[in-house]
Amino acid sequence: TYKIYDFYKKMADAKITNVKAFQAETIIKAGGWPTPAIFQHPEKNGDGDAVFEVSLPDTKKNQMLVMQFETMLKAESKNGVGYSVLVETNEVWKTEYKSIAPVPHEIDLSNWRGKQVKITLRVNALGNIEYDWSYWLQPKILLGKK
Repeated sequence: TYKIYDFYKKMADAKITNVKAFQAETIIKAGGWPTPAIFQHPEKNGDGDAVFEVSLPDTKKNQMLVMQFETMLKAESKNGVGYSVLVETNEVWKTEYKSIAPVPHEIDLSNWRGKQVKITLRVNALGNIEYDWSYWLQPKILLGKK
């Protein structure tokens, strides 16, 4: 696999809307490994977006473009946080999460190969902002084989 895009390293390029906090942090995961993370705290109401402009390469048919990341919260949330990823305006992944344990995710982006796209990392407080300290761990796009 080959890294195409690193959201953590490109944080300064993101367009941020309706976000209380957006910053680079390092999470120490089980085993003591430091992990780069994007801390994205939503406002109480509405979607908190971080939009990245990404040029996806035109890949071969036997290759895949995969977005990999983990989601987690810094503390147990009252009602959880809504997480979603959008490509252009299409929601391609969504979950609600309340726990502090990191959970891995993968999204196939191969349908957008060879295109310049807007990828949005979205968080939503679901109406209650209490303890909504949300993280995206090591969000990146990789080129791999099918």
